[in-house]
Amino acid sequence: MAQQAKPQTPPPSLLHLATKKLAASEAASSSKATGLAKLRQPGVSTALRHAMHVEGAWDTPLSSTMKSRLAERYMHTRHVVDAHTAGALLYESFTQHQPFIMRSFPAVLPPAYDSVAALLRQPCRGDGAGYTYNSHGREVHAIIASLTPDTPSTQPARDWWAARNLLADTGKIEDESAGTQFTFISRRALSTLHLDPGDGINAQIHGVKLWALVRAEDAREHGIVEVAADAMRERPAGTHHFSAWLACESFCWCVMR
Repeated sequence: MAQQAKPQTPPPSLLHLATKKLAASEAASSSKATGLAKLRQPGVSTALRHAMHVEGAWDTPLSSTMKSRLAERYMHTRHVVDAHTAGALLYESFTQHQPFIMRSFPAVLPPAYDSVAALLRQPCRGDGAGYTYNSHGREVHAIIASLTPDTPSTQPARDWWAARNLLADTGKIEDESAGTQFTFISRRALSTLHLDPGDGINAQIHGVKLWALVRAEDAREHGIVEVAADAMRERPAGTHHFSAWLACESFCWCVMR
């Protein structure tokens, strides 16, 4: 039998059949209004300017044109899922090339450390410490790979992932397997966490976290490439202006507290 040609475009979205959406603000009458309301929150504009390297003082409000464009494309909904629909949403995200924010996710695993203080008391060493930086306990960053604990409390999450992640669990951190997870820990007012080169950025400004994501090939077309400097320790962190990220068709962002 002849092999069928691989489709060139992702299949149509069936998300509306699997999940329901909740607006981030019940009082908002449109997605743009919801986004504008989020942009008016203290610290959000500052987080945006810092993460996207907008020229000028960080406390200067964004222009009305820029806020309008952001509001129209802001991820203003949250998808409510359960043990059955969460898998469909993950598949949707993969095939449609876009991120989703999920509520009531059924398979959340515990982090490697409960707090930054716990990390400082017992620092991670060895194969699991992908990146660590500590300046006298005041500026702390860590990206840690660890094996998922095999305990009664984690068993439901382990079972859920095992049915979907079909990689063999080797029990070794350095191998890709269903039993490995990553924990990101950060404590610094003005920090940029490392993500895959040229496809995203994360910034935290006084407790306000911003995630900005685009498709890697889309980023490269707009000149957003890996920055050789260490964004953790150098200011300004990176060289990509906000306008370059905003020009990407696949640009998405969300603000978390």
